[in-house]
Amino acid sequence: MIQPMIRLCRLHLTARIMACTIGDMPTLSETIRDSGLTLSEIHRQSGVSRATLSRITNGRQTMSHATARKLAPVLGVSDEDLIQARSTRPAAPEVLQISALQIRQWGETRRAEGELPELVSRLIRSELSASGSIRAPSDERIGEPGPDIAVEEPWVTRHIPGGRSVWEVSTAANVQQKAAKDLARHQVRAGWQCDTTSWVFVTTRTWQGAHEWALQQQSKHPWRSIKVFDATDLKSWIDESLGVQLWLMDRMGLSPSGFQWLKTAVQEWCSVTEPHLNTTLVKSSVQMHVTAWHDWVHSAPRRPLTVIGESRGEALLLIQALIEHEGSHPRRKPIEGICVNTEEGLRKLVVSQPKDIVVIPTSDVQELAVAHCDKIRVVLPRTGRPHVSDALKVLPARRTAIQDFLVDADLDRGRAIR
Repeated sequence: MIQPMIRLCRLHLTARIMACTIGDMPTLSETIRDSGLTLSEIHRQSGVSRATLSRITNGRQTMSHATARKLAPVLGVSDEDLIQARSTRPAAPEVLQISALQIRQWGETRRAEGELPELVSRLIRSELSASGSIRAPSDERIGEPGPDIAVEEPWVTRHIPGGRSVWEVSTAANVQQKAAKDLARHQVRAGWQCDTTSWVFVTTRTWQGAHEWALQQQSKHPWRSIKVFDATDLKSWIDESLGVQLWLMDRMGLSPSGFQWLKTAVQEWCSVTEPHLNTTLVKSSVQMHVTAWHDWVHSAPRRPLTVIGESRGEALLLIQALIEHEGSHPRRKPIEGICVNTEEGLRKLVVSQPKDIVVIPTSDVQELAVAHCDKIRVVLPRTGRPHVSDALKVLPARRTAIQDFLVDADLDRGRAIR
């Protein structure tokens, strides 16, 4: 009786060791990220189709030995490591499962032409270092001369070339013709130091042979480097940022279960007031707390932050105002606020551990959110006077603040104040 028990214990211990070992191994997505290559570049060097790579990295296809043997020398790992890392998945598959086909279909809509620069800007900011900078014109100025996006990034990242880079984005159907036209337009532009500047083209279309085209152009033109991202590359990049996923989901008209955008919750609260309120009314509170907010947002998650108002809506208004103030600085990464109202939605955020999301739980999931505040940034909107020494508080609105708000809103001050 003792011998079978010993064998059973050994088997159980071996299974646990194997599970821990496999759990500690990097996924294929992490291996690709560490290689510094895009899916299209891996496809070109290994011969494995981009569709196969996308299905494997998203967990919809297992890694075969033949595929592993092709990928291993390109990624700089052994084929056995790739076989063991076959159960991979995108950064937050439960939140948004988006394919290259869906990106292409979205790119064919009229809205996408104006929204694509914002999408790419958000992706760049999500990867930009603290010393990097980006200049992206608004949708209204997208037709002005010059690049759609200009980036200064001292470090080479997986998607951003080091140094100066100029970016062109497009939803045009004839993608190669549009890329060649944009490249020629920048080539003759005075003032560009091509030998120290990289040229990047982003399209929502699927472009077979895109990177072969980029290599051919590289040999003909004096740019430091020429890089192309198509729908497949965009899909891979979007998987790495939960905030960008949710932003794109919103643009596609999809509603993530268990979530509500903070800005939507604030708009709903402000819409029932007469006149409608906005973040201007808490400007003085923002100025008082902006340093504490910035320090908390840019430090590692470790504790919840309490924001106190006369009502939950007023506290949400201050949180949104602080987020907008943070986003007004071009060198800072965009932060989004999201209200979570279900345990399932909260668990999705905890699993993905987003760096660009501030989580505002409802009372139903507040206790669970606080328990995971070392993995996600949790903000607790409170009313009354809780015993929190470092809480951010909405200052009582002075008469002059109300008057300034009404002037900005072009409303009748006398009638509204009465």
